[in-house]
Amino acid sequence: MEQLLELLPYFTLFLTGVTVGCINTAAGGGSLLTLPIMIDFLGFDPHQANATNRLGIFASTFFATRGFASKGYPPNKYSISLGIAAFIGAILGAYISTEVPDDVLVKVISIVIIFASIAIIFNRNEEGGLTGVIETKGRKGLGIFLFFIFGIYGGFIQAGVGFLMIAALGLLHHYSLTKINSYKVLITCTFTIAALAVFIWKGNVLWMHGVALAAGTATGGWLMSRWSTTASGMKWIKPILVVMLIIMAVKLWFFPSGS
Repeated sequence: MEQLLELLPYFTLFLTGVTVGCINTAAGGGSLLTLPIMIDFLGFDPHQANATNRLGIFASTFFATRGFASKGYPPNKYSISLGIAAFIGAILGAYISTEVPDDVLVKVISIVIIFASIAIIFNRNEEGGLTGVIETKGRKGLGIFLFFIFGIYGGFIQAGVGFLMIAALGLLHHYSLTKINSYKVLITCTFTIAALAVFIWKGNVLWMHGVALAAGTATGGWLMSRWSTTASGMKWIKPILVVMLIIMAVKLWFFPSGS
């Protein structure tokens, strides 16, 4: 019985990872589930949760990127450029997060939930919802700058950065949601490498827990990346966003301190 109880955190993280891998690939915001579970249910300190979560993010986005590529959405020059900009920003953001006190970091997570909820409400881009793809040099230049900023934020806390990328790529270029998601997972995978390097250097990663989470997120990311490129998969993306909003609202209402 004791051995089963010892394995419970890893089993919980694996199941959480499968769910989060699906959510992150289809929409974003999965870390808004992972971080509260790690902190509230499993007792991680905020810095350990923030760092260990990145192993799951890396695994899900790596396999999701491969999944999108196999379905006709491979990386291209522009998505790689955005990834490099975010990578540079994430180094700065991750370092800043390691210097922030635990109680402040928890409060930041709570605030992020509020703004991520707003992002879901005002994001109207759907598959085919905006017509006429725009890829001017000016808009691409603005995109690279914005994704450097997103990289700082993603390196710092990760949670909700997917919504920012969805909104930016939709408004700037009018891409379909499937193409946006293929960009998003590649860029997230890229800047997560930078953030992980900083967190490993600072000794904040719990490796065994992270591997359990990563196994789950890799599974969820791969499955959703292949399913969400189909017509039947796309119609479920908006409901997933709505479910995320409800989950975040419940978390904010009952645990306003984020602790």
